Amino acid sequence: MGDLKTDTPSSHGIGINLSEDLNMGFFKDCAGEAVGTALLLYLTATAVTSGGVSSAIDTAWVFGASMLVLTYAFAGISGGHLNPAVSFGHMVNKNITAMRCIGYTASQCAGAALGTAFAKSLDSESDVATWNAVTDGTGTGTAFGAEVMGTFALSFVVMSAADQARSSKSAHLGVLAPLAVGMSYFVLQLGMNGIDGCSVNPARSFGPSIVNGEWDDHWVFWAGPLLGGVLGSTVYELFFKGN
Repeated sequence: MGDLKTDTPSSHGIGINLSEDLNMGFFKDCAGEAVGTALLLYLTATAVTSGGVSSAIDTAWVFGASMLVLTYAFAGISGGHLNPAVSFGHMVNKNITAMRCIGYTASQCAGAALGTAFAKSLDSESDVATWNAVTDGTGTGTAFGAEVMGTFALSFVVMSAADQARSSKSAHLGVLAPLAVGMSYFVLQLGMNGIDGCSVNPARSFGPSIVNGEWDDHWVFWAGPLLGGVLGSTVYELFFKGN
């Protein structure tokens, strides 16, 4: 996370930067986000459909461990966002440009669809749901609120892990950043699984939905995470950055 792509070393504060060099480096970064998100959806969907997980805690470990490994692998390539809500939060805090956010989001969604499709092709007869859905007895308002709060927590942790000023005060903070991100996904998946399967990542919801044609309450898994991502990153930027 310490290698997060930023516009300029001094770029900070709330706002949106528009300027971006559409060079080969930009497209390589977008490709990194696509590959990383494809791997995330492939690993998690395969674990679920193959019967490799048998409980909520198994599912949480799969998502948490996958994000830990992939954040470590892609942090130095593209920043390791693998999540439109994270990219959106970085954009609002001027860590990346609007064009990079758009490129990352499109790449993440495309990668998520490809990863899910490949996982489904390995076991096309499986009827195990891999898409997010509001559980019976849970209102969409409740699920929306859970997604906002869950992504707020995730975004706050991600911003803290990517804060180079804090990392410079203690070397172990940068080293442990992928662990912090992975454990955040683990805890959130465990807590929100019974509400809506836990998204906190629009691309993670989009991939399985487009592959399986399941769109019920899909707006929840975009509006909630994007709002939560902006709130979490903005609160960190305004009150805690560099402290």
